[in-house]
Amino acid sequence: FKEASYAYSFHPMCAVSDPINSYKYLNKVTFTLEGHEEKFCFLKDLFESVSLKVVKLSDENKVKYHLASVMASNLVTALFEKASELLVQCGFTQDEARSSLSSLFLGNADNIVRDGTVKALTGPVQRADSLTVKKHLEVLNNDKQNDNLELYLILSRTLLKLAQKKNSKADFSEINTLLTGRKIMKTTVATFAKMKSEGSKITMITCYDYTMAKLVNASEINSVLVGDSLGNVMLGYPDTLSVTMEDMITYSSAVARGCPDKLVICDMPFMSYQVSVEQALTNAGRIMKEARVQAVKLEGGRRVVPQINAIVEAGIPVCGHIGLTPQSVNAFGGHKVQGKTEQAAKDLIEDALALEEAGVFAIVLECIPEKLAKIITSKVNVPTIGIGAGADCDGQVLVYQDMLGMNKDFCPKFVKHYASLSDTISNAFNQYDAEVKSGTFPSQEHTFKIDDEVIKKLY
Repeated sequence: FKEASYAYSFHPMCAVSDPINSYKYLNKVTFTLEGHEEKFCFLKDLFESVSLKVVKLSDENKVKYHLASVMASNLVTALFEKASELLVQCGFTQDEARSSLSSLFLGNADNIVRDGTVKALTGPVQRADSLTVKKHLEVLNNDKQNDNLELYLILSRTLLKLAQKKNSKADFSEINTLLTGRKIMKTTVATFAKMKSEGSKITMITCYDYTMAKLVNASEINSVLVGDSLGNVMLGYPDTLSVTMEDMITYSSAVARGCPDKLVICDMPFMSYQVSVEQALTNAGRIMKEARVQAVKLEGGRRVVPQINAIVEAGIPVCGHIGLTPQSVNAFGGHKVQGKTEQAAKDLIEDALALEEAGVFAIVLECIPEKLAKIITSKVNVPTIGIGAGADCDGQVLVYQDMLGMNKDFCPKFVKHYASLSDTISNAFNQYDAEVKSGTFPSQEHTFKIDDEVIKKLY
């Protein structure tokens, strides 16, 4: 009998302030269901058959789920109480304070549920109104209840992140200084060196267009690589060999415009630097002038040192790249892990040391054994950025389409999916197609009106 018994937890995400009448609203709330896989689908279907919305909850996420519920429910109550106390200090009665705040509170809740937090955001942080924020902080600094100041700063920093997403062109630097005590600093090659010396991990992500660049710029990512991988993910080529200088400049300039606060690095494409030192210097200079990026990246070790020397001498920062270098895929006989033999590993160590001597500010290590990457990282004084090279590198880089799960057919071992946008995007496309064909889109809220009297005159 025990083997046929399973335990499940079924929890409503609602505030049960009235144990007598709260059940009346259960058909409008989401329930979490936790338990053994054996009968999970049966129970989920059972509850959904009576129009209850059910979400699966794993045991390891139970506390985090409850924390999220507390933050959206109980802590909001505390926040409302704090706001009421401030109004009472202004001369409001308790009832007046509650009544006055209710429309603001409920209206904002409706906007968040309907439009999401970014679109619903209003107020001085969203407007980059540093003068108002400064006045708020002056009042809170003089307040004997110091917890109000701490609460304001913590929540406003979250608002700042939302505001940067909502209006990426606004200047939030002064607001950021007020809320964090530090200025927003653009990531530079000097930032990389400092992070290496401090033992801070560096994050890098590929990017190829202005829209995505704005999202990256609003994130905590340190740097952006406009890789010649755009040949694969943007242009549909089977490899990177067909990518041209014009391609790299077009895509890189778009990214640079959308990423003013990040270090933007542009790949030098195949055969744009291999012919001669003069060719390499000319093309690197062209990328810097036309694409307005902050650095270039070259593939190869000791064989490209003369080119790197010349480019660095011209004042152009260079990022190196060794290991599996995609522009040499035919020479490697395919996309294979490099440095697995004693001689191959020694060659990569020598390449890394030569690149550092040539003046690179960082080195990408691609698809090499983790222990070898650790040795290289310890031997060079410039940051190593790994992709398929283990966690001991000074930083990591991934292609954004890979890490966001946009291509179901491609998932190499070194990639982790932080989202599954392939399904999300496909579902959105299909929903749009269905609504257009059924006539439900566009609805009245998406159309423009004209006075009926004007229309009559057109017949």
